[in-house]
Amino acid sequence: MAAVLVFHLYPRKGADRVRHALDWSACTEIDEQDGVRLDYARRWGDVREQDLLVCQNLGPHVYYVRFGSVDARSAALRREPPKEPACVYRSAELVVFTDVSRAERRRTCSDLNGTLR
Repeated sequence: MAAVLVFHLYPRKGADRVRHALDWSACTEIDEQDGVRLDYARRWGDVREQDLLVCQNLGPHVYYVRFGSVDARSAALRREPPKEPACVYRSAELVVFTDVSRAERRRTCSDLNGTLR
């Protein structure tokens, strides 16, 4: 009997880390759309990275955003808070959940060592 171990050689970052924290085992495909900005996020300043992760084009999705600083994230959330539940984590990152179950939001945010808002 042979065993194969696969190691990820570098720490996951950004949208890739979020993608692997999600438990979307029911999705046959997860579409990643780089640079997409949701309507309410258009006024957010100092956005360095943003990606939309969508389960099979029409399923639940998450919006990943990395700001240039914690202050920029705080100002953006005061100016235009997300309309959906969000997870704040790391120094300046945010994940907004749309059509994602409460249990999955809690588990994912916990895996990211974040705080739900």
